[in-house]
Amino acid sequence: YAIKSNIETYENGVWENVEDLMFYTGKKKGVLYYCLKDLSNDWHPELIISTYLESENEYLPGVIYHYIEEKGIVWSFLSEGMTARIYDGGIVEMEGSGAYEPLLYYRFFSDDSGDLEFLGYYTIQVQDGEAKYFEEAGKGDGKREISEKEYKEIIAAYTAVLIDLEYLPIEGFCEAY
Repeated sequence: YAIKSNIETYENGVWENVEDLMFYTGKKKGVLYYCLKDLSNDWHPELIISTYLESENEYLPGVIYHYIEEKGIVWSFLSEGMTARIYDGGIVEMEGSGAYEPLLYYRFFSDDSGDLEFLGYYTIQVQDGEAKYFEEAGKGDGKREISEKEYKEIIAAYTAVLIDLEYLPIEGFCEAY
C-alpha cells in the first residue's frame, strides 16, 4: 500500500494518499497507527489507519484503504466526526451525535466493489417525553419508526463480534512533514 497526501507536488518516497484529517490528526498527536486485516474476505487485506484515544484505551479507525484489481487502491474515510468501530463481517459502526441522539450509522465492506456500502442508520428521539426509535435502511427510502425491541435486535446483530485488530505505530510519519 502507498499512502499519499493531497499535496499536488511530492517527491518519490514521500507519503502518498494520506487523507487530510488523518494527516492533521497525526501531526497534532504525533503518531498514527495502522493494521492490516481482510475485512471483505477477498484475500486482499485492508490497511486501516487509526488514532488512539488514551482516555478510552481504544483505537479509532479513520481511514480504510482497500485494493481491488479493477480499481487499484481505493479508500474510505470513516470518521466524519464520529467514533468508528469495526465488527465481524466487515461491518463498520460509526457513532455520533447530531440533530438526533444517538446516531448509529452502519456500513460494510463488499467483497466485489471494494467500497463501503450503506446498511442503515438508527436514531433515538425523545418526543413528548417518550423515546422513539427510527431506522433508515435504504438510500433515499426515508426513515421509519421501529420498536425498541427491533432497534436492539438490529444493533445487536451488527455489533455481535468486535474485530480484534493489532495496531502498530506508523514510524516517521510526523518527521516527514
